[in-house]
Amino acid sequence: EYDHPEHARLIGETVAETRQLAIQAAGEACCPETLEAIWRNINGNEKLVLDSLFEVGPSAIPLIEEQLKCETISTTLKEKLIRLCGKIGGPESIKVLVVLMQTKPMFFSPVIKALHRCKFTAPEELKPFLENMARQCISNGVELLHMQKALDDQDSQCKHLSNSLRYELEEIRELLLCLFGCMYDKKKIDQVRFALMARDQDSIANAMEIIEITVKRDIGKHF
Repeated sequence: EYDHPEHARLIGETVAETRQLAIQAAGEACCPETLEAIWRNINGNEKLVLDSLFEVGPSAIPLIEEQLKCETISTTLKEKLIRLCGKIGGPESIKVLVVLMQTKPMFFSPVIKALHRCKFTAPEELKPFLENMARQCISNGVELLHMQKALDDQDSQCKHLSNSLRYELEEIRELLLCLFGCMYDKKKIDQVRFALMARDQDSIANAMEIIEITVKRDIGKHF
């Protein structure tokens, strides 16, 4: 409920233990000066800073949005900030993630997963864009399947590469399920996820039936 005016100064302390405790003390009432002081420690205390921003919650979203626009921080750190937006959730996080999804295609996968975590439901005007992205994901998956089949027909030296492709295919499947969850019935898509994780034929058949009645026909058929 309260952030002390001297909190930011404590975060700038040279004594490491004091600085760490001050960063950990941030909460929902964190003022902008304290937030800026916390962020200045990102290079040396990344996990501590990210955990602190999560505790601050929605008040940290403007700073996260600003850093996502910054060209000087790494792609890896930006992906962590995107995931943090998903963990914080709420309308402000969703607003930042939707803009990022439409303007920064290289972050499409982590953004969709973060939106899914926010329990985002796409408005009608956004669905054509998301459906086109789903078709692109399916197209990429088909290419990987053909590559995997060609490798499986080769000798065992290609085994590691084939396993890597299998991992990529699982990533595409998870991304598509997150997309479907944002566009269609979340509960039914969650049922599909659990059924596919079971890995037995009956469960997979049930999952495909749910996809058939829930997802737009041309997308569901190719999934």
